[in-house]
Amino acid sequence: MRIVVHRRITLGIVLVCAAPLTAWSAGAGTDYATLLEGQLVVLTNAAERDIGRIHELAQSTGSTSESNVPGTVTSDLARSFVDKPAGFSMQLEAIQKSLQASLVKTAQDIEEKHRAGFLDGTDAGAVYASLRGAALARADEIATAVSDNNISILHVYLALQLIMNFNNKLIDEALSAQDPIEVRRLYMTQAAYVYEFSNVVIRVLDEAQLAGLESLRALRNDNQSRISRRLAEINLQRRTLADDVKSGMLTDQSASRMETSYVQIIRANQEVMAVWNYLLESTVAQQEFFASLARRAAQVRQKQQLAKFQMDTLRDVLMVGANLDPLDRIEDASLQFAQLPLLELDPLSVLQLVGGAGGADVAN
Repeated sequence: MRIVVHRRITLGIVLVCAAPLTAWSAGAGTDYATLLEGQLVVLTNAAERDIGRIHELAQSTGSTSESNVPGTVTSDLARSFVDKPAGFSMQLEAIQKSLQASLVKTAQDIEEKHRAGFLDGTDAGAVYASLRGAALARADEIATAVSDNNISILHVYLALQLIMNFNNKLIDEALSAQDPIEVRRLYMTQAAYVYEFSNVVIRVLDEAQLAGLESLRALRNDNQSRISRRLAEINLQRRTLADDVKSGMLTDQSASRMETSYVQIIRANQEVMAVWNYLLESTVAQQEFFASLARRAAQVRQKQQLAKFQMDTLRDVLMVGANLDPLDRIEDASLQFAQLPLLELDPLSVLQLVGGAGGADVAN
């Protein structure tokens, strides 16, 4: 299936149903798009809080560095301060890892709910529940491999979607703000939050892999080999039909019915092989998506650097702005003091002042 969650920026993801090898129906259980919609709202709020904590922590070093301008300090810049507090880097790392873990947990929850909804809403659930022993273990192995791949995909999707959500939200807020100071604050927040979340997204993209792909390939190859052997045995058995008819062991009518049954069995086995091929073909789309992650990571890194340069620029804006505000007040005060009378500083006054400073000889 193809998931497209509508936002200002959308992202297409191919997911494979993690249920036994049965045709998937869009109406079965709860679809991924619905689950993603609900989880993204919750995750966005939680992630925004975590990014806010990272941002606030980065401002709290108390460093004497000239780059320590409140609001413009990134976590990476704060780490570079030689006078940062002890344990500061560990605190940052803990929050970043917690945020990354929440992405994985959300992806796992979505996959688990989808799978549970699928099994509850289709006949596949009854079939799955009836399996025992090795058959159940094999079905679980297949489902786990597919689910692992889907979780990998969802994990990446959530990371990319969240950073786009943050960016869109903060841009909308900045464009709608009227107060210049609030606009400046929102520009700074947008750059800072995009920068900080980029660190998490880049880590997700660098570490991402299709966890269940190799297991699926091995399972598919094992299944296809077993079915190929079975088909060879069936075709060999079909050839004995003619011998049994010749020997009088079977009538032509019985042999014909058995041939029809054998053909049906062959087609059923071929269908199973086709489903397995479809399952692996679906993972090809997943592979193509993962192959694009290096390009996506490069885009995120470029976006992060843009955010950094924007914060560097805003740092200078804040510094010059902070120094221009008092000048405006001084200018206002000078207009008022211009109305006050001043002592005249004529030549006699100067001579008196100099003489009073020990300049009598000059007067003579």
